[in-house]
Amino acid sequence: MSLDKVTARGRIGEWSAGLASPWTEQQQADLAGQLVRLARFVEPHLVPDVPLEPERAQRYFLARTVAHLEDWLVMAAAHQFPVSSRSGAQVGLRSATQQELESLPGIGAELATDVRQRLAMRPPVRDLAALRAIRGIGSERVEQLQDTSYLDEPSAVLVSPAMWAFASMPGIPRALVLFETSDVSFVFGDANAIERRLPAAGAGSYERFSAFIAFVTERAEVSVSGAAGSLASEAVRWLNRHELRQKLLASTQKTTGALLVNDAYVEATKAAIEAATTSVSLMVFLGSASDGEAGRAPLPLVEALEAAANRPGVEVSVILDQDDDGVPYKSALINRALVKRLQAGAVQVKLDTKETLLHSKVLVVDRKVCVVGSHNWTRTSFAYTHELSVLLDNTVVAGAFQDRFDALWDTLPNLQ
Repeated sequence: MSLDKVTARGRIGEWSAGLASPWTEQQQADLAGQLVRLARFVEPHLVPDVPLEPERAQRYFLARTVAHLEDWLVMAAAHQFPVSSRSGAQVGLRSATQQELESLPGIGAELATDVRQRLAMRPPVRDLAALRAIRGIGSERVEQLQDTSYLDEPSAVLVSPAMWAFASMPGIPRALVLFETSDVSFVFGDANAIERRLPAAGAGSYERFSAFIAFVTERAEVSVSGAAGSLASEAVRWLNRHELRQKLLASTQKTTGALLVNDAYVEATKAAIEAATTSVSLMVFLGSASDGEAGRAPLPLVEALEAAANRPGVEVSVILDQDDDGVPYKSALINRALVKRLQAGAVQVKLDTKETLLHSKVLVVDRKVCVVGSHNWTRTSFAYTHELSVLLDNTVVAGAFQDRFDALWDTLPNLQ
């Protein structure tokens, strides 16, 4: 038993349908034949130690064959492009354009030029604090830069939307778009091999994809062992994992976010609350409204909650912990002042049951943005301890956290 041409032809048809200029019937039939031949080397034997329905066996053969092709594409997509943990909204100063620098708060044209010149000097700047040496910039502007920018490590690359999409998540559909919209080809080897194997000018997506399958088949043929194969029971487990992975990948969406270290949490979270249009939901272990060091105290966050609750159409809800008598955390005592303050305004407040410790630290805004991590809303958390949280702009993730918040909220009594 092996991959049949009908099954292979179905997948080739799906790929063809995704192209602006689909392949001809004959081209699709030829590519299906190539997939069938490759499948014989990818999975030459399947031992029936358990029953395996023919339809499920065909799904397995097809999935293994496609996965083998995509392994080569993943290798081709591997690159050393620097990965950033920063939010897309933050500006990397070393790679920033003059216009991007000028748009940063308080910078303008003259200071933007000075910043670029300072960053070009040797030895290289390792800390944004070094920018205080620029005449006229001042400590306050440098502190603003720490919230809106960072020192990146850029590199020069040639990129296109189709190339970037493929490199971000390599697979056959995106490779085919790349083949169709550019003259990119798959080559395995060094610079000398590339010189010898460049395709003829005008080669279309069919010719380049066919050449790719032929190469992978040739490599598979010489590396396959006569004893190669799988048990049907192994095939079932592999297919179950593969189909679950495909389902999860299909449900994912691109996420932007930012790492919030220590008091960086304050400005990022405050901005998220200020942008709310429908809802703000916060559950946190400890909270206070103390006003300590400027920019580090929780007071600006509390004021942002109160302001949001007074905007038309915005519902603000907060859940705090309250420990039982004798518990050493004293959350009921610490949270008392904040509860009273929020109750006096338009913010809805509930307390977790005394029998259960609420240790979550989650903020959700409009079921779209969420902040989750280790930060409590206390002066200690922002000024004296090492804390780490992440802001994510993703409706699926934020929606899941909101559902968890709502489920807990519905179980808790209203405060008297």
